[in-house]
Amino acid sequence: MFITARDKRAFRRMAIDCQVMFQSNQERFKGVGIGKNLSAQGILFLTNRHLPVGTVLEIDIASGSHRTPPFRALMEVVRSELQNRPGEYAVAGRFRKILN
Repeated sequence: MFITARDKRAFRRMAIDCQVMFQSNQERFKGVGIGKNLSAQGILFLTNRHLPVGTVLEIDIASGSHRTPPFRALMEVVRSELQNRPGEYAVAGRFRKILN
């Protein structure tokens, strides 16, 4: 399912629901989240870890769906916002490079 056409973004976003594993080689940490939407330029996922803007992550999107094949990418965090549920953050990232 695509996000509404009223969205003014350059690339359409596709709603997803799959596991996102991430790691930062700079900061030496790993984490996991749930992917919420995906476009040609980036991803939005939920996680229990605050990730500062500018953090570069290697992400693995693990999907069992033919709509979202698994892939790896380098992304840069462009937004990290605390959600209504305590300890949950919505993290938006811009892809720097697709790795596979």
